[in-house]
This record gives sequence, C-alpha cells and structure tokens, in this order.
Amino acid sequence: MPGARFKSRYSRMAKATSNSSQTFDDSELSPTLRVRAQADQLYRTASECVRQRERYAHLVASSASDSELESTLRLASLCDELLEQAVQGYEDAVAKDGGAKEESWWHPANSLWLASREYGRRHREVDESSRKLGAHSASKLTELALQYDLEASALLALDHALASYRKCCPEAEHNKRRAQAS
Repeated sequence: MPGARFKSRYSRMAKATSNSSQTFDDSELSPTLRVRAQADQLYRTASECVRQRERYAHLVASSASDSELESTLRLASLCDELLEQAVQGYEDAVAKDGGAKEESWWHPANSLWLASREYGRRHREVDESSRKLGAHSASKLTELALQYDLEASALLALDHALASYRKCCPEAEHNKRRAQAS
C-alpha cells in the first residue's frame, strides 16, 4: 500500500505527542503534524527535482545521446511539475492548519518553500523566454543567458535550503546514503 510507510512514520510521531494508541488516517493527524507531513513531502520532491537537474547537467557534460538527454529532460520537467504541486500542498496545509512557529523545523521548512517557489518562478521565466526567442540577436541571447544564470542560482539556493531542512529533519530523507554523504 503506497501510503503505509507514510502513515506508519507519522503515527509514531503522533503517538509520541499523544497518549492515544488508536489507528488513524491522514485527516486524524494534528495540524502541526499535517504541516510537517507536507514539509517533508516538499523536501523529498525538491530533493528529487535537484537530483534530476544535476543528472541532466552531467549527461550534457558527458555528451550523452540525444535520446537519453530527451528522456532525462522529460523526467526533470515532470519533477518540476511535481515540485509546483508540493509547493501548493505546503501552502494549503499552512493556510488550513496554521503554522508551527515553535517547532525547530518551521523556519527551514519555510526557507525550503520560498526557495522552491523562486526556482519554479525562474524556471517558468526561462521557458517563456526560450519560447519567445525568435531572431537570435546578441541582446536576446545575452538576456536568455542571464535568465539561465538566474535559474541556476535559484537551483543552488534550493539545494542549500534542502541541506538546511535535512540537517534539522534527517528522518525526512528518502535515501539514507545520500543524507550521510552530505
């Protein structure tokens, strides 16, 4: 069952904060745990997004075949879409359940949310600029290069926000070996 591990982990968190030993579904999580669950999901989605972008960059640098580049870019684009959904899910959870300002993970989670939004915005701007590029004048190419640099900077900021969240919430990591390597 896809959500079994998720429910298991958060049921342990809920049991640690309450005396109840009953089973529950996601709607029975406390507001703080629902926001935390969304923050963890945002973390994992952003982590995969960064990983796929790094993978694509390495393949470009190693002169991989066009078909491999195309399939990797499609996967990275899907990760970008999923990141936008995770950002929206986190925003909705915070709007519905309120914040968790007293929690140690609250500020790193918000930093991750802001970095994810900024990366998404920069990525959309690059896509729009690339589509609008008609004649290849020097000024248009310079503008596009600047947009790509800003997107790369936003991706780096996202990676830094991931590291900050990983430091305070290592249990959110889906791949323990990667967390240990950092």
